[in-house]
Amino acid sequence: MIKSITIGSLTIGREQANFFLHDAVGFESPDIRLAAFNLPGQHGAKFSNALWGKRVMRIEGRVMGATAAAYQTNRQTVELNVDLRDGLRLMQFTMENADAWQAYIILSSPIEMAFRRGQMTFADFRLELTAFDPNFYSQTEHDQSIAKSATETINNAGNTETYPTVIINGPIATSATLNNTTTGESATFTIALGGGDHLDINFKERTVVKDDTTNQYSSFSGDWWELAAGNNSIQLTTGDGGDTGNAVVYWRDAVIGV
Repeated sequence: MIKSITIGSLTIGREQANFFLHDAVGFESPDIRLAAFNLPGQHGAKFSNALWGKRVMRIEGRVMGATAAAYQTNRQTVELNVDLRDGLRLMQFTMENADAWQAYIILSSPIEMAFRRGQMTFADFRLELTAFDPNFYSQTEHDQSIAKSATETINNAGNTETYPTVIINGPIATSATLNNTTTGESATFTIALGGGDHLDINFKERTVVKDDTTNQYSSFSGDWWELAAGNNSIQLTTGDGGDTGNAVVYWRDAVIGV
């Protein structure tokens, strides 16, 4: 059960006096994308691929105020915090068991919050929100430092894969490789980093940027791997025995639904 949902300065919850949560739909699963085609001249179809798509969520609740003026102010709080002109906005929510997740969302249908006869200080509302990443992520970002030639265990405490971001710190003479021995994948970056230099790597966005802001994507070869659900063994190797650089892995636990 969802306890509360926060978007900007708006918190909707089961214990919120002025913004009461009735129902939350779509938090259990994103859309499904099936690739298939009908078999020509035959019954049936040929399945090709299945992927998760975007996530459409519906939040229904009640906005109230002790006076008509306070009620009107609270209505505007709802409207302002989902204003689509602000682009994607961070939505955070907490479960009754204290699990805390987040996603970036945008309003994807007109707000429903009609004025009705006799309702001078309250109205029921409906918000439709869309997240384009199918996962929810932990509000806490974790990090783990890995020394050269060392292997560290990284725990993705969710139930689906999550992409990390990584900083590789010099000195590195020729190259550095990040091995996820749990999934059998590796990513190599063929680049020299001096002491004080570092490389910022975003595995989801597939970007490689040096600390001087230069694009170093051409240094990459291998796999843009993800952290599997559960424990992952991550190893850093380099191309020179004298290297003393290290890597720091950052990640958020991921779930496909709650």
